[in-house]
Amino acid sequence: MIVKVSERDALKEIENLAAVTWHEHYGKLLPSGQIDFMLRKFLTVDAMARQMEHDNYSYYLIKDDDTSVSIGFMALQESPGALFLSKIYLLKEFRGRGYGSQGFDFANKTAEEKGAGKVWLTVNKHNTGSYEIYLKRGYKVVKEDVTDIGGGYVMDDYIMELRLN
Repeated sequence: MIVKVSERDALKEIENLAAVTWHEHYGKLLPSGQIDFMLRKFLTVDAMARQMEHDNYSYYLIKDDDTSVSIGFMALQESPGALFLSKIYLLKEFRGRGYGSQGFDFANKTAEEKGAGKVWLTVNKHNTGSYEIYLKRGYKVVKEDVTDIGGGYVMDDYIMELRLN
């Protein structure tokens, strides 16, 4: 189950989930200091509220179908003709159970409802597990990007997109 959020307490829940999922997911890919820097920059309650207010972001909690407990989150950003799948993260113990697929299907459906012709995302070039998942879902690399995010850190990513019918 995917639930759109806007209240600060729900954003706090996402902030807490992000602290766990990002260290689980990126712990072997990025230095711990970079993970913490990125969490402070992008996934605090205030940062998410600003993104929602100024940058056309929507945040969602992903809930376990049986218990309604929050097990992950995702974020989408609307722009003319495209939908950016900015974030989709699940707690480790819930990966491989179909919740990620629900998130991708939700993003595709949202894009179609908004009249967007594509969904795009970024993925760390060394994040082979996620990269392989995106390929299997039909995403294609359209370019490479190195972004200075401050604090002496960069994001070294592939930009991938899925063209919708």
